[in-house]
Amino acid sequence: MPLINATDSSRWATYLLLNSGSEKVELEMNQPLKIGIIGDFDQSRPAQLKTDEAIDHVSIELSIPIDAVWLPTKSLERQNLTSKLRNFHAIWAGPGDYENPNGVIKAIRFCREQQWPFIGT
Repeated sequence: MPLINATDSSRWATYLLLNSGSEKVELEMNQPLKIGIIGDFDQSRPAQLKTDEAIDHVSIELSIPIDAVWLPTKSLERQNLTSKLRNFHAIWAGPGDYENPNGVIKAIRFCREQQWPFIGT
């Protein structure tokens, strides 16, 4: 589970500590938090547009740069899934229909088995 630790008396943390299984990743606040969003992005889906807006709001409110990338579900079926997901500090199963449910299941399994920060909507 992700943990946010404040290191001073300011409103927000001076760094973000993500606990990913046995790995701990410290980010300086000027480094972007990388979030992989599992889903087949479609601009005609309001929930997906709101996902991007929500991330923008969090980034502004917490003063944390966030780099969110939509990961098409077909791309999650490939063998390089582990290395692809490890490029992100957290994974979010985005809203909407999935073109490749097996890719989604593989990504969720990776997060569960590796204790990788994950949220599903």
